[in-house]
Amino acid sequence: MSAITPTPAERWIDLTDDEIAPEVIEEILPSINDSVWVAAACVDRLLDDVEAQRCLIRTGLSRTEEASKEANKALDLARSLGDEQEPGDAEGDYDPSTLEFEDGTPELLVLRRALLQRSDATETYAAVCAECGWSTSRLVGEESDSDSPTEGSSSESTDVEEDDPWADEDEMPSSPASPQTERGTPPPILLSTFTLTPILDVALLFASTLQFSALRPLIKHHGELLPHRWKILAAIPLYVLPTKLSGILSSFDYASEKEKLPDSTPRRELEWVETSEAVPILQTAKLPLVTASETTVEPSPLLNGVELSKWYTDR
Repeated sequence: MSAITPTPAERWIDLTDDEIAPEVIEEILPSINDSVWVAAACVDRLLDDVEAQRCLIRTGLSRTEEASKEANKALDLARSLGDEQEPGDAEGDYDPSTLEFEDGTPELLVLRRALLQRSDATETYAAVCAECGWSTSRLVGEESDSDSPTEGSSSESTDVEEDDPWADEDEMPSSPASPQTERGTPPPILLSTFTLTPILDVALLFASTLQFSALRPLIKHHGELLPHRWKILAAIPLYVLPTKLSGILSSFDYASEKEKLPDSTPRRELEWVETSEAVPILQTAKLPLVTASETTVEPSPLLNGVELSKWYTDR
């Protein structure tokens, strides 16, 4: 009696996270017809290898793209019909939650929203690793347990040791990269942990462990951290010289005579599924709605010249 060949879905379910690689994803998931199942499978897995995680995200986004386009068209049509009505006419008000879609569309939209947020976290993590010379491959990071730092320790030794005011000059690390640096040192935080941890907590971790090269990409691509800049700066040990904090500290704008925030540029524009307008549609899905992408953060008032100077003096 011949053995029963497992279906692609069964093969995927039986895989461990360590067995998932881009070639495995591209072999199994495209052969599954149920787009909701595939997109959910892509959200369900959270990997530590950046390239494998990217492939997983691309696969899920490709399965949700058509549903997003069709739903957006329906929303635009409903909005345009509402605009044609007389002002104050009740018929001119449209409720996105009453729009009718094909089965599975709201679920695909919820999954797309989650995948977009997952993609942002993955790309920020990749940028941090590139800046610090950390490995983005799970296999490299697992080659030797002795090479892996304990959580909370600093693998970015150059930043830490250079900032130590009591270190002997002869003991300072030499500039040529070691073989481990060339191949990529294991990061002090895994991609899966980075993705699930609030971005402010990650920033505080990097600040307190003197991972300044890791902290800069976070501030650059996550403007939501700027209102918390003083909390982040307070986590940096006092012996660190302000000259080490370029791109992290605020500067002074002589034109306005006020504090100038570090440059921060969003990684991308939000898709419509991530805006508040899409929420009524997403709430009709038979899936839990992930936290909103479109968040409002209370701006922190800019310090004037005297206040900024006092902060530097007190520090």
